[in-house]
Amino acid sequence: MFSSPASAVGESSGYDFQKEENAAKWKGVFVNSLRKVLEQVHPSLEARQDALDYVESLILRMLGMLCGHPPPQTPQDVEERVRRTFPTPIDRWALRDARDALEKGKT
Repeated sequence: MFSSPASAVGESSGYDFQKEENAAKWKGVFVNSLRKVLEQVHPSLEARQDALDYVESLILRMLGMLCGHPPPQTPQDVEERVRRTFPTPIDRWALRDARDALEKGKT
């Protein structure tokens, strides 16, 4: 489904989100946001904690792929990695949402 960049998360010499000391720092960072999105999109559904933890681990893997070795130097580098990693139309949605979030942050 997703194409893989030249290096995998664990193989890069960059930041490794799955390394024990790094994983502890990131544990739970996205879980509350995932829970809020679930409540907004499907108010009658609930997710178990282990399911949310698993989705969070996938997010961190994707973040590792996007920021892996060599690390991106410009926003255009990140955009190119998003285009190479995600299938269309997901790549377009992700880039549009990122741009919208940046614009909101400027106001």
